[in-house]
Amino acid sequence: MTFKMAILAAVLTLGATANAQQHENIQTPAQAIEALKEGNTRFITDNRTLPNQCKDHRKSLKKSQAPFAAIVTCSDSRVPAELLFDNGFGDLFVIRTAGNTVVDSSTQGSVDYAVNHLGVKLIVVLGHTNCGAIKAVVTSTGNDTPKCAHEASMQGELPTLIGKIADCIPQYKGKSESFDEAIMANVHAQSEKIAALPHVQAQMAEGKLAVVSALYDLKTGEVIFE
Repeated sequence: MTFKMAILAAVLTLGATANAQQHENIQTPAQAIEALKEGNTRFITDNRTLPNQCKDHRKSLKKSQAPFAAIVTCSDSRVPAELLFDNGFGDLFVIRTAGNTVVDSSTQGSVDYAVNHLGVKLIVVLGHTNCGAIKAVVTSTGNDTPKCAHEASMQGELPTLIGKIADCIPQYKGKSESFDEAIMANVHAQSEKIAALPHVQAQMAEGKLAVVSALYDLKTGEVIFE
């Protein structure tokens, strides 16, 4: 290893250690949001510290986990939450579904697990630009079979899923000119569903938990919180 590489490795190690300590100190929803914002800034400026990604930290989590936030986001391969927020093993509890939806019991159960068992301080519903699931909603009309981003008819359970998403934002069905607006409307609709869950409501009432909406820009890499 060259001297320059050794210095870089030391800097990254120190940064990762400091970041891990920062996450251990997160006790409030506001602190959790700030940690995510700082991580996303590192990501978009290409100053990532790659925290909590070493072998020793991975091994330390073999018996338990204590993520500080849950991220409900899309299954889209372009939206890897840990990378977008420059986080590592054990930092985030990520729930990925098409269209970042919570329209079934398994997803809602995962949210309850994050809140009741893991004690997350924050739930982020993270949508993204050019979402294929929402495009299927805004490009379908009447009783037509929903179309995907490539105009191919959906098969299997996909029409059912798209139908459930459309039920969350019925005002945007067939409104392709409102694509971007529909994406954010769906994020808000899913956030409201989560906030209405009894266990989530209880934690929010005590100020121990917050549910927020956010949008990831595929072009810029920025996560915009609302």
